[in-house]
Amino acid sequence: MTHAMHGVTVERETFLLTDLWMLHFYDYAGELSIGDHTFAIEPGSVSLAPANMTVGFRYLGPSRHLYVHFRLPFRGPVAPAFWTPDPRLNSLRELLERALPFRKTEPLRASVRLWDVLLGLASLKDAPARSSEEDRVLETALVRLESNLSERVRIAEVARRCGVSINTLGRIFQERLGVSPVTHLRRCRVNRALELLRHSDQPVKSIAWSVGLPDLHHFNKVLRTETGRSPRAWRNPA
Repeated sequence: MTHAMHGVTVERETFLLTDLWMLHFYDYAGELSIGDHTFAIEPGSVSLAPANMTVGFRYLGPSRHLYVHFRLPFRGPVAPAFWTPDPRLNSLRELLERALPFRKTEPLRASVRLWDVLLGLASLKDAPARSSEEDRVLETALVRLESNLSERVRIAEVARRCGVSINTLGRIFQERLGVSPVTHLRRCRVNRALELLRHSDQPVKSIAWSVGLPDLHHFNKVLRTETGRSPRAWRNPA
């Protein structure tokens, strides 16, 4: 997980990582090939290449990108993914940038940030950009909220990034989702916590921290209020 500069001495490069996936956020124009797929790189575009696929780059000059190589437990044929420039990608890039200082000193924290970025990218694939301004605001806010579950999120800051007032953001959430931004964020945190409690062996304290509810008493109270069950009950169902 770091920045890299390419295209200074060579025009083309090819890589094959047998065990590692490759995620790139691009600052340049060029051409990308992943297996049999070819993509036109633009500043602001993003690519995700599965492990064991040949990845080739054609550079048009000095080419800088942010990248991370990582392992996933999934095995089997997977198609590469590519996102064209989209303002909603900016928050995900910022999130990954903020993980850089932790990649060696706090790898778990960096890993949580990476998963937030991947989930954010997946949500963009499932919900392509729409035309209306309110849809843009809602989608930008959802990416910002759902990509920062481990951090303290200020709704005023989310509204500012969306270019609207807090009241306008709250109205859009109520009209489109039937809940406030705060309620939506809390439910996202609870849903992520339930996934980790049921499908991972992470300690409860670590899960609480990773979803932005580091106080165990508060974490327990939120889960009981939202689901009627404690974290222990979700981890060890009867």
